[in-house]
Amino acid sequence: MIDSILNTTKKQLGIAEDYTVFDPDIIMDINAVFMILYQMGVGTSTPFSISDTESTTTDIFTSDGETTDFNLTYKPTEIDLVTINGTAYSGYQLVNENTIRITADAGDTIEVTYTYISIPAKAAVWSDFIGTKTNINAIKTYMYMKVRMMFDPPVSSAVVEALNHNIEELEWRLNNGSDYEESFVEGEG
Repeated sequence: MIDSILNTTKKQLGIAEDYTVFDPDIIMDINAVFMILYQMGVGTSTPFSISDTESTTTDIFTSDGETTDFNLTYKPTEIDLVTINGTAYSGYQLVNENTIRITADAGDTIEVTYTYISIPAKAAVWSDFIGTKTNINAIKTYMYMKVRMMFDPPVSSAVVEALNHNIEELEWRLNNGSDYEESFVEGEG
């Protein structure tokens, strides 16, 4: 069973997994749908996206003089620069995949600049986004239909109308389903 978000969507679009020419376009459309799902309250509690490109970010911490382990926002592929009060610092150590150990005095400003890949597109699986929720197949279908309408809309107006109708119904069901699951979980406790 295919669990990769990108490969599942490509398969539904009729594109072979090893044909990567359109991957950047499909990934962009997938991420647009993730934004829509996030705004509907479906999926993760923070915005979700997949990517095949590296990004660079800087996390800033203020030392209390006691804490030595600082959690980075993302899992770094490479630490580019660590500074304490603007001076380069090389005595850091990666403790685990996104925790860096730095010894600094109280009040020191620590800046960690690093390169990361948010969630590699080919490795991102549906459970990364939805966990163990039961509406996974509706989400996969919704993803396909929305991406299809953005990436390769049908020529026939009847097919466009049918897809749009199905998209609207799934949006309604996913919206109400996420409300139902939240109230159901609250009612159990």
